[in-house]
Amino acid sequence: MERINNILRRLPKEDGDGEPRDNEELSPECPRCHGAGWLYDADRHITIPCECLVAASAIRHQERLREWSNLPQGTEDLTFTNFKRKGPSIQNALTTAKAFADGKLEARWLIMQGERGLGKTHLAIAIVRHRLTAGDPVNWGKYVHAPELLDDLRSTFGEETRENYQTVFSRYKDVPLLVLDDLGVEKWSPWVEEKLDQLFDWRWLRRLETVVTTNCKLTEFPGRIQDRLDDRRPGRSTVCVLTGKSYRQGK
Repeated sequence: MERINNILRRLPKEDGDGEPRDNEELSPECPRCHGAGWLYDADRHITIPCECLVAASAIRHQERLREWSNLPQGTEDLTFTNFKRKGPSIQNALTTAKAFADGKLEARWLIMQGERGLGKTHLAIAIVRHRLTAGDPVNWGKYVHAPELLDDLRSTFGEETRENYQTVFSRYKDVPLLVLDDLGVEKWSPWVEEKLDQLFDWRWLRRLETVVTTNCKLTEFPGRIQDRLDDRRPGRSTVCVLTGKSYRQGK
């Protein structure tokens, strides 16, 4: 195969998520393409990506997924391996969360309910991190604190907003796996109920994977939202109720 460095340098760069056409992110030490990223297949008369470009593209894609996942800084240790909480209900939640993360749970929604300090957020973040570690380019997840999601939607109001409402809302409606943490801590209003109802209904109808953690009893939520969270028919929701003493109290 011939090197096509000079040809590629004359091609325009692609923007967005397209593959790079120059050698800015590639190593000039590659023995095959010498930093061009592409090779010319003389037998088929086509250009093909070099192995170094494929590897660099995979790394960039993984970095983008990590950014889009929205995992909070300082939570790198929140994994399944580091989950040390004990107790029957908590261990059941751990087992269920692992199965969900591995795609081995029939239910498309996982609801973890219980008092503060029992490890719900730890498990929720561990699910997203597990998907990232697996490098799954399709079934990746996005973590968001419930009030943060609502603030994100509110930020679209006003004439000077840089992104419209539908663009922002689609980030949460269409993501393959949405992890919504601490549902119920937000101040309820007709607007909040309407937005959450729209979000849940969209994902419920399409059976998109959804994880919800809450300190509230499910019966405390408005009717339609409760119905979505507590739909225990096959393939719908699995509810784990965690009980015990808060680890934040050193117990």
